[in-house]
Amino acid sequence: MESYRVPRDWIGETVAIVASGHSVLTFDFERIAGLKTIAVKDGYRKVPEADVLLIGDHRYAGRNPEFSEYKGPLILYTDPEPLPECWASDPRIKYIPKEPGGGLSENPRSLRGTFTTTALAINLAVLHGAKRILLVGVDGHPGPNGERHFHSDKKEHWYARYARQRWGFGRLPRDLIPLQLNRRSAIRTFPFLKEGDERG
Repeated sequence: MESYRVPRDWIGETVAIVASGHSVLTFDFERIAGLKTIAVKDGYRKVPEADVLLIGDHRYAGRNPEFSEYKGPLILYTDPEPLPECWASDPRIKYIPKEPGGGLSENPRSLRGTFTTTALAINLAVLHGAKRILLVGVDGHPGPNGERHFHSDKKEHWYARYARQRWGFGRLPRDLIPLQLNRRSAIRTFPFLKEGDERG
């Protein structure tokens, strides 16, 4: 599959990245209405018309064999493993490889930030030319019943992975540092944004 080239077509835009932390269940999505949006894996269930759906792992096909609920135009797959057969018929799926190492890729045909798909999404927003990046559902702590994601009871510990990404994000211009919209997040890599300031 030919590598997708990220167009620099969001210059000056505020981009919202929607992950799948439990906080999305109570988040007011009107706060990011009208913004360019990248859904990280099951985040698309909350923003089904996101501009991009980003998938970092072929194993995700096990619980998502198709994407009929996603109404957006583009699905980016970053895993070096072959595209799962159940996805092969979806023409929206394009491949963009992960680069090894920390920090952010400046190459529009690859993404860096291999510890988390959210980190890859931040790199994607930067390559598109984003001016501001807002994070939704990047919680770093379990829901009320110990679940790590809003859509399942799967238990994972992501905090250390986000902490390892701090080096690359610290080199971004000040107004490009991703901003958290969930003030209860346990992830302290990213500063918090006051409600009402989403559009700068």
